[in-house]
Amino acid sequence: MRAAIARVTLLVVEQTLNTHHHPHHFFGNQVFRLDVDRRVPARVLAIAGIEAEGKAFNEGLYRLVMTGCGDTEVVL
Repeated sequence: MRAAIARVTLLVVEQTLNTHHHPHHFFGNQVFRLDVDRRVPARVLAIAGIEAEGKAFNEGLYRLVMTGCGDTEVVL
C-alpha cells in the first residue's frame, strides 16, 4: 500500500481513520501503524465491529483468496 501511494504522491500519509468495520476500510492499518506508536483512530462503533468481527473477516478473506493476504492483521 505504501508503494502504491508513493507512486502517485510525494506527500506522507499523516493520519488514517476507520469510519466503519468493513474489511476494505481497516485491512491495511498495520502499514500505517508503523509510523507512530498509537492506534489508528476509529469511530466507537467501528472499533466495536472490528474487535467483534475482524478476525472472522480476515479468516474468510484468506479462505477465499488463499494468497496475498497472509500478512494481513486486524489492527486498530
